[in-house]
Amino acid sequence: MAELVDFQNGKVICGRWKVSSQLGAGGCGAVYKVEDLFNKGFSAAMKVESNDVGNMGVLKLEVQVLQKLKDLPDAFRLYDMGKRKKYSFMVMSLGGQDLLNLAMKSPKTLSLPTIGRIGIMCLSAIKSIHDVGFVHRDVKPGNFVQGCTTGRLSRLLYLIDFGLIRAYMKEGKDGEMKMRKARNTVALRGTFRYCSLNTHNRLEQGRVDDLYSLLHVLQAINQGLPWDGIKDEKEIMKKKAMDPSIIFKGAPPEFVTVAEYLQTLSSTDKPDYVKVYKLFYEELDRNNVNFLTPYEWESKKSDVNTMVEPSKHERKTFQKDSEEKLQYRIYPQLHPKKFEDAGVQLKC
Repeated sequence: MAELVDFQNGKVICGRWKVSSQLGAGGCGAVYKVEDLFNKGFSAAMKVESNDVGNMGVLKLEVQVLQKLKDLPDAFRLYDMGKRKKYSFMVMSLGGQDLLNLAMKSPKTLSLPTIGRIGIMCLSAIKSIHDVGFVHRDVKPGNFVQGCTTGRLSRLLYLIDFGLIRAYMKEGKDGEMKMRKARNTVALRGTFRYCSLNTHNRLEQGRVDDLYSLLHVLQAINQGLPWDGIKDEKEIMKKKAMDPSIIFKGAPPEFVTVAEYLQTLSSTDKPDYVKVYKLFYEELDRNNVNFLTPYEWESKKSDVNTMVEPSKHERKTFQKDSEEKLQYRIYPQLHPKKFEDAGVQLKC
């Protein structure tokens, strides 16, 4: 078995990235917070993996995905990568707290408009993965993290951890990208609490299954899921087969509509992201809430106002904008048009 890569604080990689602390470890890899010696004050996350894992390593795949996401506004950036005698590494954007921690540490229960806004942010991040030809297969609260801990990016959520990701397209003999043929039986990939019923049935996962998982994530941080505390997979499956009105009790009513829509899709179907977006947004409309409104975990409203306040340069353009228009100026990745077909070329 490969040994865990373990760096001491202060170690410098490539003469540039100085290790300041370990953020996590597992298997044969670890994640560190690193400082950029070429850019004072800039920090990033560095994933390190032992080269002894052979073909089982996931770092190469993660690099491949991040490279494909590099031109999209709601994805983390890949800054560096390399291979040494005993390990391989990549350096990427540093995230803040994950969604589960944000929900747990909020002094107030998350409101339904906040659940709806979280749904839209997560939907945007998932769609970016789908747009470049991959299914994530492990959508869960711990894999959605804030952007950098200050400024506007801290008010957005990004999808991370591509260890279980799978391409759903492949290049045909004619050079055109085509849908991969669904396998009859596959190993379960994902997390019991959040994965779809299709995943429990060992069926091929498609884009629809990531969206099922998203609904489960949102209900988990809302009121909890009917199968919470159950460990037996068969019992969990019985609960997941219940009517959506029972599973999503206490959620925005549109969640049931989304779930019923997802039930009509197969693993090869492309979801109607605009439809899902509009259903999530209904809760915001009912409560006159938008993406500039503070979230429950943002304790100081003055800090939020500072983050969303247009800069001196922006005021020349934004000063006549309504608040509804301003929210999309500041957060273009949450604009309804983002959820339409963006024409992203699939190169898997």
